[in-house]
Amino acid sequence: QKKTYHYKYCSKLFISSFQNHNKKKPKHKKKQNKKMVLFALTSSSSSSKLKQHSHRSFSESLMEDSIEDAEAIIHQWISPDSSSSSSSSFCCTFSLFSNKNREEAKQFMGAVTTLHSAMVKLISANPASTKLIRAESLLKTSMNHLSKENASKEDDDAEAMADLKMIADCMTSSGYGKECFTIYKKIRKSIIVEALEQLGFENLTLSQVQKLEWQSTEKKTRVWLRAVRKAVTTLFFGERILSDHVFSSSAAIRESSFAEITLQSALALFSFPGNVAKSRKTPEKIFLTLDVYQSIVELMPRIEEVFSYDSTSSVKSQIAGTLANLEEAVVSMIDEFESSISNESSKSVISNGGIHQLTRYVMNYIVFLADYSDTLANIIPETSSFASPEEDESTSSSSLSSPLAKRISEGWLEKHEGKLKKHVAKFEEIVWGELMTSLATADEEEAEEFVRRFSDRFEEVYKRQTGWVVPDSKLRDEIKVSAAMTLIPAYTEFYKRYRVGLRKNVGVAPEDIGNYISDLYFGSGESGCVSSVHSSVSYV
Repeated sequence: QKKTYHYKYCSKLFISSFQNHNKKKPKHKKKQNKKMVLFALTSSSSSSKLKQHSHRSFSESLMEDSIEDAEAIIHQWISPDSSSSSSSSFCCTFSLFSNKNREEAKQFMGAVTTLHSAMVKLISANPASTKLIRAESLLKTSMNHLSKENASKEDDDAEAMADLKMIADCMTSSGYGKECFTIYKKIRKSIIVEALEQLGFENLTLSQVQKLEWQSTEKKTRVWLRAVRKAVTTLFFGERILSDHVFSSSAAIRESSFAEITLQSALALFSFPGNVAKSRKTPEKIFLTLDVYQSIVELMPRIEEVFSYDSTSSVKSQIAGTLANLEEAVVSMIDEFESSISNESSKSVISNGGIHQLTRYVMNYIVFLADYSDTLANIIPETSSFASPEEDESTSSSSLSSPLAKRISEGWLEKHEGKLKKHVAKFEEIVWGELMTSLATADEEEAEEFVRRFSDRFEEVYKRQTGWVVPDSKLRDEIKVSAAMTLIPAYTEFYKRYRVGLRKNVGVAPEDIGNYISDLYFGSGESGCVSSVHSSVSYV
């Protein structure tokens, strides 16, 4: 009771003293009012801060909700890896494009873009947010997945090109453009190399090419001819289109991508024929060399189009050097061809009227070379030793006065055709002249004996001529028709005039001469169509 009483007493005393103090000092009222104002301002400032804090929390909440929404969509394709002890590990469930539903793929890309955008805003608002750690891990996992999709994509159709562009745009907008560019270049470059290998192309150095036997070099060159056309028109051309499409938003990246992917392979491809041209040169190699030269020239418009960037100008420089090497090789081979003919010292005569081996070789060479006349006209310089020393006025004034035409022109052909006709006429005179003369001097009294002598002589000539050969079919027929037209009409007239045909077993009949002649000039006892000449001659 004493304690309670004491407490109440002290309380009253404290209240009374406080009241008396206020009454005694009224002058402090103004200061008290200032304190109340200060308290009111402090309360107002705290309220403002509370409102700002409340507003920031709402914004952060929206960002965090966006991250959670994006996470839910992304987890449809990428789920947490239960086998990993790390809470931030994820594993891919299946490809975005496996079901060929581009709308779902677009939904994934949109979620990734939303995730990245929300992260950027949340970092500005609250860098300490715990949501950022998981969001960053999820974004990295999404980028890894897109990198794998990028690596596995084949540019087989328009859809695939659109997919690659979608992936590139998404990764670039999410701040992973460098990673996208790196993986794209690496994969596409390996695809180009593998494609060239599948086409059969081998990247050989100059020393390796020079060590090859010609048969091996020829085989590899023919493979190159097939590969280069496919590489330029499909492989490199398609890669240019793909790079332009996937990185359409940046001209610099487009150029850099295409150059880094194709440059090394293109340089290797076009250096091979130049290395072959630097190898040992013989006349027989000229035709394959011209095939290579023509192929490159035909492909130049497409090459100019595909490798039009400044960063790929080295490819065109390489091609220009290769063409120069090929031109030099062609001129050298022609000089070697002319030299081999000039140095031929063989004087041997071919039996049975056959063509000399050197003549056959030269004519075949020239015939095949004529197929490349347009190409040779561009390769052989006007000052080349290939110009004919026997150039005549008709050749020099001709509109076809190219370096090649100076060696083989119409005037040259006409002159040699005239020589050929003289030789044929001389040949006929030697072979059949004696029989023709005998027909002109025969009389009626010796008619039967004459026919016997004529027949014996004809048989001797026939047997000797069956061993002779005229390889050119047109010339062979002309000689046989000429001989038949010379002998058969005169012999038929004599045979009928003196009625030798009424006697049995007297010489060869006129109608058989044509059949015999038609068998001639095939060589080695061979015979042709019996009726070929016979049908060309009238016995009436």
